[in-house]
Formats: sequence, C-alpha cells, structure tokens
Amino acid sequence: MNEFIVKDDIACVSFDEGIEKIEKYVNDNFFKIHIQGLPEASRALFLVRLIQSTSNPIIVLTSNQSSGERLVGDIRYFCKLRKVKNNIRFFPSWGVLPYENISPSSEISGERLNILDELDSNDISLLVLPVEAIMQCVIPRQELSEKTFTFKIGDNLEREFLEECLVDNGFVRFPLVENRSQFSSRGDIIDVFPSDSINPFRVEFFDNTIESIREFDAVTQVSLKNIDYLKILPVRELSPTQIQMKDGINKISQYAEEYNIDKFRLKELVDKIQHLGNFFGNEHLAPFFYSRRETIFDYFPKNILVVLDEEVDVITEVDKFSELIVHEYDSACESGDVVAPSNLFYMTSHELKKQLIEKKIIKINSLNIEPSKNAINIKFNIDR
Repeated sequence: MNEFIVKDDIACVSFDEGIEKIEKYVNDNFFKIHIQGLPEASRALFLVRLIQSTSNPIIVLTSNQSSGERLVGDIRYFCKLRKVKNNIRFFPSWGVLPYENISPSSEISGERLNILDELDSNDISLLVLPVEAIMQCVIPRQELSEKTFTFKIGDNLEREFLEECLVDNGFVRFPLVENRSQFSSRGDIIDVFPSDSINPFRVEFFDNTIESIREFDAVTQVSLKNIDYLKILPVRELSPTQIQMKDGINKISQYAEEYNIDKFRLKELVDKIQHLGNFFGNEHLAPFFYSRRETIFDYFPKNILVVLDEEVDVITEVDKFSELIVHEYDSACESGDVVAPSNLFYMTSHELKKQLIEKKIIKINSLNIEPSKNAINIKFNIDR
C-alpha cells in the first residue's frame, strides 16, 4: 500500500489523496514542499499524477543527463499506461566541456531548438533537464522567432528567397541531401533536411507557388508521405546575420583590447567570422552576437513548478559545474582564446539558487533527511 505520512499533524492519506494535497499546497502558494523516502521506481508515477492534478508547467531538474533520460522514459511509460496525453520532453546539454572549441551535434542542437520553440508556444507540460543544461544560457526568444519560418502548399514564395533563408539559418548546400542541416536545389525542387527531423523534405514549386511538400527517405529518395506545411528552425544555436556579425565583431574587438588578446589570433577569428559566418565551435561566441541574455526560465511563465529530483545531488552538481565553468574559462583566457565572459554564457550557482528560491518548488529525496523549516514536509512510506 502506498501512503503519504504528512507531518505537522496531518493524518496518513492514500497515494491519490496525497497528490491532491500537494496540488492544493501548490495552488495555495506554498512555495516549498519537501518529500522524503520516495524511491526512484515510484518517482515517475508521482510526476505523472502531478501532471494530471496541476495546470502549472513543470520543470524537473536532475543531477546528470543519464538520470534525466531514464526518468523521462519512465514518465512516458506511465503516461501511456494511464492514458495521459501530455507532451513530456527532455532538454539535453551540449555534451561538451564549457568553452571547449567543439560544436554540439546537429541532433542535439535540433532537439534543443525544437523544444525551445515548443516552450515558446506553451506546448510542453513537463520538461526534464540536467544541471548542465539549465545553467547554460539559451538562444533568446526573439532571435529564435525571427529565424523560424513556416510555409504551406499554395504559398507564393520565391525559391531564391527560400534558399537565402536556409543559408541564413545555417543550412549548407549539397548536390544531394543525405544528412541533417543540408539542402539542395535543382530546377523546381528544393530538398531540405531539418536538424530536428528524422527525414528530409522535398518542396516542389510551380513557378513561384509551392505545389507539394513531401517527406522522403534520404537513402532511397522514396517519398514517405505528403504534408500540408513545413516549419523550419535554425540549424544551430548561433547563425548570425550580416548585421549581427558586424556588431559581434565590434564586441569581440572591444573584448580583445580589454583583455590584451594577441592581435594575430584576433584577426584570425575575425576573418573566420567574416568569411565563414557559421563555423565549427562558433556557438561559444553566442553572447557577443545576441543583444540580450536569456535562460530557460525566460521561456516559462511565472507560475512554473520546479521539481528537484534528488535535491542533495542536484545542488552538489550545481556547485561542481559552477566551479568547472570558472576553471575552463580561466584556462581559455590563459591560452589566449577569445571567449565570452562566463556570466554572459552561464548562470552562476548563486543565480540559479536564487531562481529556485523564487519558484514554487518540490524537493524530492529518496533518503530520509532532517525536515526543512518553513516548508511542507512529506514522508513516503512505501511497501515493497
């Protein structure tokens, strides 16, 4: 039998009644709810019940990538079992060290941008993400919106304009589309392979009118299905326009002068930006090109509910990753690299903890710890 034992003289209640009480606490503006003794096996079911009982969007913060991916899989299993129709997503980290001169894979970038687009449209009910992902700043909402375009069958659209939009969004022209982030153009046909898609799409024109849009297999080139419209997101989290490149170069030059960056290395970087625009590893320069700094919290409304999955592990990882950011930034500076200041690229541990304090929060620990003051303390006793 699953039971909540709620302290402060609240009687034992059933699992479902306990969820209702938590939902009531959330709606009554209790900002802190601490849960103890909830094993991993029961956590996903608890979160599914929480989705059903609250209209608040939910962020679940995990200490690492693997535990987050595992939790999402369990949540989706219980959603399917209980026939709960909700959009549950996992927001991955880049999977590289801070300031490492490597771009994230196109699959990871595509997934992240797709999720941010859905968040901006309020289409996600629960988002799971690891500490590394939440601490890194993201593409600003306005920037993502301006670089997202949708077209449908019957639209009047010049092919040359579509090609320019694809190039501006980071797509690379190839004779034949085989991989994500590629496009090709021949006659009245444009093939495009979005980074957030499993398959590419073929757009056929009649003069300047879109006549058909079809999903097709990149290997066999065989059409799979017809679709009515196509939404194109940027390929990467940094695809600067000509104006942004000019402003970004000015900011980089000012930074280089302030920090005595070697002039030859500065010229080499500026030449790269001017001639290539999008190049391997340029995402780490993003703060120089964006007019404002935003985090994942900016994509959510103020009434979000934050869940810390294993609170102790999460807070420990926040402090460890914050130290790693500082260490890698210092190493990059010592090597003479042009790097964005860490406070523009990442949240500090203090900033993240402050954000958490201001949110409605549920802290989950599998082990029993000392009750927290000024919080609703709930202890699970679950028979195995």
